[in-house]
Amino acid sequence: MRVSSSPCRDLLEKLGSPQKTLRTVHVTGSKGKGSVVALIASALQQEGFRTGCFCSPHVNRVNERVLIDLDECDDDLLAKSLESVLDVRAKYELHSSTWFDSLAAAGLALLAEEKVDWAIVEVGLGGRLDSTNVLDSEFCVITNIMLEHQAIIGPGRREIAYEKAGIIRKRGCSVIIGVQPSDSEVVEQIMKCAADAQALEPVFVPALKPSESFTEVNARIAASTLEEMGHRGVVSKRTGAALTGALINNDLRNRASKVLKGRMELLEYKGVPVVIDGAHVPESVRAAVSEAHVQNYGIGPQVLLIAVGSDKDEKAIASKALEAQVPFHRIVTTRIGKSSRYTSSAQVNAVHLNTSLAWLFSSSLPRSGEDPPVTTVIGGSVRATVISI
Repeated sequence: MRVSSSPCRDLLEKLGSPQKTLRTVHVTGSKGKGSVVALIASALQQEGFRTGCFCSPHVNRVNERVLIDLDECDDDLLAKSLESVLDVRAKYELHSSTWFDSLAAAGLALLAEEKVDWAIVEVGLGGRLDSTNVLDSEFCVITNIMLEHQAIIGPGRREIAYEKAGIIRKRGCSVIIGVQPSDSEVVEQIMKCAADAQALEPVFVPALKPSESFTEVNARIAASTLEEMGHRGVVSKRTGAALTGALINNDLRNRASKVLKGRMELLEYKGVPVVIDGAHVPESVRAAVSEAHVQNYGIGPQVLLIAVGSDKDEKAIASKALEAQVPFHRIVTTRIGKSSRYTSSAQVNAVHLNTSLAWLFSSSLPRSGEDPPVTTVIGGSVRATVISI
């Protein structure tokens, strides 16, 4: 797998480097990137700013990746921007650029064309060599560091921290870190990258309580980012006051939770709550399972469906889910489709997805006198099928 920001940068240069006109908040991390992007964008929009977001991955439509004022961009706008990118790709024979390079270039060019006040950009993979790392962001956010994509950005947390901290590029930029200072294995790497870039002294998110859910953690990270923006002189267009973390209240959190699909998204099947999350790292899965339990979406035992790609460690994911210490009605593994990219390994139960989901949901309905369970679905790619049942 080729990983480099150069092809995306080359595409944008041929378009006149429109990304250089953007004021950006760049968000990386192993878990919570999209949610933090949605929270920050929601707060900025509330305060009168025109916002743009570039997020990944999408669940149903590619438009989900490019948001203008929290709405999916118009088909024609995205098509026009993609056409411009593909034209320069062909004209200048920039054939090393991948699908994601082209989409990232088109998304960033579109946000510049729409003259957003702030672009909040989610890293696709890692950071240092990611296609989005063509920005000189004023604010760089690192949510957390977990073992993920080790063959590409690993093998250990220290190496992963180095890759993610690679988004710290602009001299004098602010760095907001969701990792605690005591986590020396990764903090040393992040601090070194910040020093090398001559960034400001990094801001650590206030210590978290063990009982706090991932939703609360994400809210703290977003609040710390907004607080730092206020300290750096960013003022509300609505009130004229400096931005503060107090903007992240319950109402805003509820609005932000509806922005991105497949991120602890709450649906329903015949009165039974169904939570969909795209977690694919064992620790993230444990967090999603715990979150569904803590939020008390259902009061009965939890049903867990794991549907992930063939490159994921299903056994480790299932084992980590058990560490969440929540009551389970059953754990089911399935496959997303027939493609080898989306087929689980032979060691796990693999049945046709539609049949699996229909059976799973129906068999999970509470009998008379039983408390309703909550079904947690791990694998954002199954969202469309869940909705169709």
